[in-house]
Amino acid sequence: MDLTNFSQETKQQAKAYDFIGEKYEEVFGNNATQIAAVEWLIEHLSKEASVLDVGCGTGVPTAKMLSEAGFKVQGIDVSPVMLKIATRKAPLAKFQLMDMERIDLFPEKVDAIVAFFSLLGLRKSAIIKTINKITKILHDRGYFLLSMVEGDVDYVEQHFLDTTLRFSAYRKEELANILEAANFKILQVKTLDFIPKGNAPPEKQLYFFCQLEEK
Repeated sequence: MDLTNFSQETKQQAKAYDFIGEKYEEVFGNNATQIAAVEWLIEHLSKEASVLDVGCGTGVPTAKMLSEAGFKVQGIDVSPVMLKIATRKAPLAKFQLMDMERIDLFPEKVDAIVAFFSLLGLRKSAIIKTINKITKILHDRGYFLLSMVEGDVDYVEQHFLDTTLRFSAYRKEELANILEAANFKILQVKTLDFIPKGNAPPEKQLYFFCQLEEK
């Protein structure tokens, strides 16, 4: 897989996620709130719906659940190692190497987009741009499920699962304002005090269930 066109920052993040591999799923995979969010989406989509999983990671649980429910699922990620794992664990979905910041190059519109703990790997300025790009490839009235870790930092370095990553975080109200400014109707918001397995620190997680308003 070719990372040639990625920025240096993206390459560094990709290298870290390559190193993490399946450890991420072992520590964070058993998240009942995320699983419930995917189940909610399954209930709200039509049978022929298409879904894009942004920052799909290992494909578990999101791409696996959605594809096994019969939807057309495509996942994108910057980590070749994660994509290889996802192809094995969610064989009914399709996966490709793509930078989230270039999501506007995705060749088709979809009925739903999910981004579980992926946009937080970008600078805040890039997060806002990416959310606005997401509206361009989402059908009117399409669903957008976004989860982030709550906080107030912009691309800070953090030791994470035996490697170093950078991440950004918003307060709930600020992130809600960003989504509404991008023409999303917020249907509900869930918060979770999540305690990962192992030595990873606890975190407050935010889950936004959104629908794109008609233009």
